[in-house]
Amino acid sequence: MATPPLAPAKDFNARGLDFYHRGDLERAEEYFLRAVAASQAGDHLDVKAQAVYNLALVHLDRGEVDEAVSELRVAEGLFRRIEQPDGLSRALAARAAIRVRKGRHGEAKRIYEKALAEAPKRVAAEILTNLAIVHLKMNDLTTALQLSQQAVEQASNDLVLSDALYNRGRILIRAGTYESARHALERALVLDRDMGRYRSLAETLSLLGHLAARLGNDDESAEYHRRAKDVLEGLGLDRPD
Repeated sequence: MATPPLAPAKDFNARGLDFYHRGDLERAEEYFLRAVAASQAGDHLDVKAQAVYNLALVHLDRGEVDEAVSELRVAEGLFRRIEQPDGLSRALAARAAIRVRKGRHGEAKRIYEKALAEAPKRVAAEILTNLAIVHLKMNDLTTALQLSQQAVEQASNDLVLSDALYNRGRILIRAGTYESARHALERALVLDRDMGRYRSLAETLSLLGHLAARLGNDDESAEYHRRAKDVLEGLGLDRPD
């Protein structure tokens, strides 16, 4: 019997990613589930692995940790079965993100370091930026600054670069290097807008608002927060998490 075509499963996963980056988690989940079903029908394990991993990210963003852990376990098994190192590294990093949510920063640091050691070069920047934030939470500002700069330099595409710039902006604000922080965040803002990453766009606008307030620019701060609110209202949300 012929294997069903791969295109529907891949298309569903791609649509899900589009909704995910726009901040529409409900529609993203719908398409990721459709991708899983379509990939099962055709035994397309690579698409199934990625779709299950993406479902874990949706649940993690919602704070549904148990569901995320369960899906990551399935995704890791599939990534191992098809020998997909990118997916394995990302799944391991997602496990570290769960530790961060639970405040277990030491464990998260060790898991991120393991993921980084095993990750292909094209995935390294994604892990570096998250590891930098763990160091920030552990008040190791020097290492956080170093890792965040490496993440920016090694970013393999605009999506990864945007996240790296946003997190570097957070770290630079903590360091009191406000103009450098503004520059990083404004670069992230342009990338998010061009990619249609509306939730990320709102988060960056909100952080620029906080930065403007620190600099005593109250009117500018209010304008950034107004723009962030407008973006979130367009997504049916109230404010950035």
